[in-house]
Amino acid sequence: RPDDLVEVTTAAGGGEKQFGRMVNGQFAPYFSREDIDTRGVLDGRRYELLWVEDPIDLFFLHIQGSGQVMLPDGSRQRVGYVASNGKPYRSIGKLLLEQGKLNPGEATTPAIRRYLRTHPDEQQALLSANPRYIFFQFVSNEGPRGSLGAPLTPGRSLATDPRVYPAGALGFMRTKRPVPEAGGEVSWQEFSRFILLQDTGAAITGWRRADLFWGADAEDEAGLMAQEGEMFLIV
Repeated sequence: RPDDLVEVTTAAGGGEKQFGRMVNGQFAPYFSREDIDTRGVLDGRRYELLWVEDPIDLFFLHIQGSGQVMLPDGSRQRVGYVASNGKPYRSIGKLLLEQGKLNPGEATTPAIRRYLRTHPDEQQALLSANPRYIFFQFVSNEGPRGSLGAPLTPGRSLATDPRVYPAGALGFMRTKRPVPEAGGEVSWQEFSRFILLQDTGAAITGWRRADLFWGADAEDEAGLMAQEGEMFLIV
């Protein structure tokens, strides 16, 4: 977390936390992804935790907010969210759809990764289109924690908008889950279970959006999941 990153709670913002920096005694927005990754405004401050090989993998780590980094000796180091730059999240999948570079129904993680890898000349501009930037910290090996501070449970922890749904609530969800098959085909199976509302996310807004935590062992399913469903709250 950068030393000059400040967090304020303002009445004008509805009591929500805002991240920025002080410039000549005035609160100002913090640097964007383009400022940090392309212009190098934080270079030389020794904030780096780890160096990674793939900027696309790093970008998706920012979207997830936590993950594991494979080290050269084969071991893994977990990293988790410690702060953001306060910028709004912008989906590059939605941007690719708007530009006609992906077809409706194709804005899955594998499809977005594929487009970025096959169009390296567009990669930096597309990544910079999402101005939101996440700062990380080393975390223990018990797994990522949600917004309530509790470790997330694969297949059970759900992220929702806390302005709409009660944090910590018990619910039941019913939808379909992807099943990757040989040859790259995907089938969909009925899927229902009890879940706990234990997390939030910058892209998880409104009553129509929720995000299920799949865990590290189900990365393919997590990347393909973009399905309609039902959720019932137990009250």
